[in-house]
Amino acid sequence: MKEKKLDIEAVLALGQTEEDIKIDRQLAMTCHMLGFITGVFGPLIFFFTKKEDAEFLRHHEREALNFQITMFLAAVIAIYLDIYVLNHMYFTPVIFITDSILSFTAVMKANADIYYNYPVAIPFFKRKH
Repeated sequence: MKEKKLDIEAVLALGQTEEDIKIDRQLAMTCHMLGFITGVFGPLIFFFTKKEDAEFLRHHEREALNFQITMFLAAVIAIYLDIYVLNHMYFTPVIFITDSILSFTAVMKANADIYYNYPVAIPFFKRKH
């Protein structure tokens, strides 16, 4: 699947400045990092406070939120299986490692102005194409 890249010329034509694009890029990276650090809460705050921002930032907010909700649900299931079914910690570390790798990948993609879609996120909030 080909990754969609931010069309900087089109964004500049819509009236944004280079500084606005830089700020949106940094906020998108921050949203993914907050997702890794705070779970659902960081992207949720971004999602509800940055409603009128650029489409690039909205995309990354939505993706981070969907992914962190998915990781939360997976962690609940993994903890249940690890404690009550297997009596060992097999699945919980896998969830943590998956969350960290994919979150850092999303940070790098946001820094490269790429519209990143997490491969394992349940789309609770619809993606706009």
